Amino acid sequence: MIQYRNGLHCTARILKTEGIKGLYRGATPSFVGMAVEGSLFFGIYSQTKVYLQGGVQSGEPRPQVIIPSAAFSGAIISFVLGPTDLIKCRMQIQGTDSLVPKSSRYSSPLDCALKTVKAEGVRKFCNILQNLILAIL
Repeated sequence: MIQYRNGLHCTARILKTEGIKGLYRGATPSFVGMAVEGSLFFGIYSQTKVYLQGGVQSGEPRPQVIIPSAAFSGAIISFVLGPTDLIKCRMQIQGTDSLVPKSSRYSSPLDCALKTVKAEGVRKFCNILQNLILAIL
């Protein structure tokens, strides 16, 4: 297994062995996850804030409204993004220098998700959510 001296050495090595595509392996689930995270977080946050304020929009930010709204939104986002993080990580660890045999590598994020469900079942994704609950508590 290759040891990288620093971030620049890592980037240069990936570019040399895998090309520009190697830098973005596993990025699709990350980009999708970030888009989903941002839209869900702020949607849930604003709706929770309105609910906690009794349906009245207030120009004055109050900690007793903002903090629970943000915490609730963050918890929901963790549940939604846990499975996409698993897919992202599995895609990223299968670079050229990876110990993962070429025959076992994923061709796309969808392929990764389907193979994970087939090999490990839907429970693998549920285990991630269970670990998130334990981390929050």
